[in-house]
Amino acid sequence: MHVLDWVEGRSGGFVESLNAMLTLTGASVSPEALWRPVGYSNPAEALLDRDCAPLLPAQVSRCLREWWLAVDHPTASGPNWDLVAAVDFPERRRGLVLVEAKAHVGELANEGAAKRLRSDASANSHKNHERIGRAVAEACQALRASDARIGISRDRCYQFSNRVAFAWKLASLGIPTALIYLGFTGDAVIGRLSAQIRDAEHWRSLIKQQTDDVFPTEMWEREIAVVSTPLWLLARTLPAYRHSPELAVRRASRGGQAS
Repeated sequence: MHVLDWVEGRSGGFVESLNAMLTLTGASVSPEALWRPVGYSNPAEALLDRDCAPLLPAQVSRCLREWWLAVDHPTASGPNWDLVAAVDFPERRRGLVLVEAKAHVGELANEGAAKRLRSDASANSHKNHERIGRAVAEACQALRASDARIGISRDRCYQFSNRVAFAWKLASLGIPTALIYLGFTGDAVIGRLSAQIRDAEHWRSLIKQQTDDVFPTEMWEREIAVVSTPLWLLARTLPAYRHSPELAVRRASRGGQAS
């Protein structure tokens, strides 16, 4: 809901606010740029390892999918992205900004778990589990050239690790990439699930607490060179345009339209 409100411009100008988040990188989004989700009329999130044209060439999506999965089947995929937008980096290099958004403290805390594999998982699921582990390990090894403390892993902080790994893979394919961890502040209703995200300082402290063991704080807010392609990790906040619906309302609307 908060992301859709944002792209619809309800929280203020979407392009202007996203560009403000990207100032440090020198990248910018034009009003004519492409992004997903488009809004309430088209709320589908981006899956970069599926058909994501024109945000991403089909051959790049295929490369991502082959890198991530050993056995392709309809229910398997890489991460769902809360927002993906085309951006222009310095020297007229076209790239992407990937946004992972959270609206309460518990959502970030959940990122600390390992990737789960059910006890009754199929042979194909086991093969994909192993392939994903190797893909994240490959990203980790490459990123350690920038800081030997990096320890992203399938078996530790998996949700965070897979997003960093995907961002790295895009950069390794020559696509400049900025990964933004976005905290929506001030949603008192959804905050009852754990606690509200209060402000930018609180959000940065939460990120440090949850991810510093696998991705040192010093690696945020600086350019990471992947060969000659920039990769950025940024922590940003945005006030929620409105509180989430109460639980009873959310339950009543399940299976219906986005609320």
